[in-house]
Amino acid sequence: MSTENDENYYESMSIKELREHLTQSGVDCSAFLEKSELVAAAKRLDLTDYDEEARKLFAQLNLQPTRETQYSNLNAIWRDPTGGGTVYVGNQMAASNRRTLKERNITAIVNCQGLESKNYFEDDEDDDEENDKITYFRFPVSYLAHGSRIGTGMFAKKQGALKGMTPSFEFIDQQISAGHSVLVHCLAGAHRAGTVGVGYLMYKTDMGVDDALATAKKCRPIISPFATLLALLSHLEKDMEQERKRKEKEIKS
Repeated sequence: MSTENDENYYESMSIKELREHLTQSGVDCSAFLEKSELVAAAKRLDLTDYDEEARKLFAQLNLQPTRETQYSNLNAIWRDPTGGGTVYVGNQMAASNRRTLKERNITAIVNCQGLESKNYFEDDEDDDEENDKITYFRFPVSYLAHGSRIGTGMFAKKQGALKGMTPSFEFIDQQISAGHSVLVHCLAGAHRAGTVGVGYLMYKTDMGVDDALATAKKCRPIISPFATLLALLSHLEKDMEQERKRKEKEIKS
């Protein structure tokens, strides 16, 4: 079976599958008449540079991440009702500012950028009396969405969206249930971190992608998953529905 790591992955898909994949990613397929055009469009999605998209978003909104605007460097999207820990979605400025983290009791960070990105306080000494040790979880969500640079693509039967995203959700759960707050960040805190934030709201509340995205944007208006990231959330919704049906069937039997 082909996966998205294979050179001919998209060529092996049917025209219907390609149209569904592109539509879920927010691509208008109406102008594509040939399969080759659909394949080329799907491959272009895999080349999306989310750091560059974040910079474009800052420019479009006339923002610099250090300025005081209606778009903060981080915003809370969820609070654990028992442990009291809070989940924040934010940008690189928040992730690199010790004071920002300390003021919000953030002692755990989910880094949604690429594997080459920096975990700013990863090498701090454990016996630092002034600052809490930061626990990191590296989760390059765009690799999962693209199905590249990891073992198998999200469309392979053994790696669905729910299975792929669950490790990040479980890490967050573990931290906030113990009273620790968590920052989920990327460069802008809009696309990649926004995707994980929306996914986490879906995971905790059983909301569909549309409702979860609307809720997340009320907390942090800059959140805007698109392209393969939005497709990933659509697949997450389907996987969660299938999992609910499976559990209901088990209970009835």
